Amino acid sequence: MKIIKNIPELLAHNLIEASEIAQIEAVAHEHSIAITPEIMNSIKVFDNSDPIFAQYVPQKEELETSQYEFFDPIADVAHSPLNGLVHRYKSRALLKLTNACPAYCRFCFRREMVGRENAKILSDLEIDAIIQYLKEHKEINEVIFSGGDSLAIGHLRLGKIAKAIGQIANVKILRIHSRVPIIMPQIIDNELVSALKEANLPIFMVLHINHYNEFTQNVKNAINILKQNGITLLSQSVLLRGVNDDAQILADTFNALLENGIKPYYLHHPDLARGTGHFQLNPIEGMEIFSQLRTLISGLGLPKYVLDIPGGFGKVELNNENLRQKPDGHFEIKDVNFNWHQYPNIRL
Repeated sequence: MKIIKNIPELLAHNLIEASEIAQIEAVAHEHSIAITPEIMNSIKVFDNSDPIFAQYVPQKEELETSQYEFFDPIADVAHSPLNGLVHRYKSRALLKLTNACPAYCRFCFRREMVGRENAKILSDLEIDAIIQYLKEHKEINEVIFSGGDSLAIGHLRLGKIAKAIGQIANVKILRIHSRVPIIMPQIIDNELVSALKEANLPIFMVLHINHYNEFTQNVKNAINILKQNGITLLSQSVLLRGVNDDAQILADTFNALLENGIKPYYLHHPDLARGTGHFQLNPIEGMEIFSQLRTLISGLGLPKYVLDIPGGFGKVELNNENLRQKPDGHFEIKDVNFNWHQYPNIRL
């Protein structure tokens, strides 16, 4: 089976109905589609009730947008001094080595920036400019590979970039955020790990996993390769309506992570990307679920429940100190500098 990328292939694999073609074509015109064989193997029910199906198969609800949804919800662009580089936090910088992914999540906060004509790998000149920036900004001690998905750019290219990063005196840590071990685990091998080790730095990999059904045997094999090569594994999950907005599902997911040697790190409140309203919860709903989760799982399995404040004001943990509801039903959220920002109640 090959990667499913278009409407005829969706139809042929019974992922959409013939009656939905016009609407899904409109969705595909705006946002890229890609579903890998591993994702197909994880789907148990071929409709939106399945937590894997819902994450990857385009849905007509993506055509619905509101005034509260944004092209760039966490303001990557405003914090990008160079193409492919985001410098939002003082001590760390994020590199978007590519704007392509092997599969496209329907809730992605960078869905306007990945896929299609944007699908490319940074050039040598762009990488050289980023390396120079990192050398000049000596306050940066951690580099994060994100994207798109950096693990899909090819071993030789990845190794070359990792080596260049490792030669910057002020950079002490390499962090990689990736979905590849989950959606295309067969490319996780010793050759890929060797490419990453060209950095000669401690490597932390944050795997994006939202539901325990994503742990296929192939995924477990990929995770074992990473562990056996000394890479520290953490996870990030997104709290999604209809996918994992249930304390017991989250508990089972985080326990599965621990059983596979992965420390739950972040539970993200979903970002306000265009066309993702059907995945959204309001912060009060999320905090109630997280409170229930605390009674079901040990502290070792409990991630930080965070929200990325729209406009580029950074992540904050969602709790009663940082969140308050206004008389009109909407919210205010306090950033790390103690400033309050408006946040919509999308369930009104």
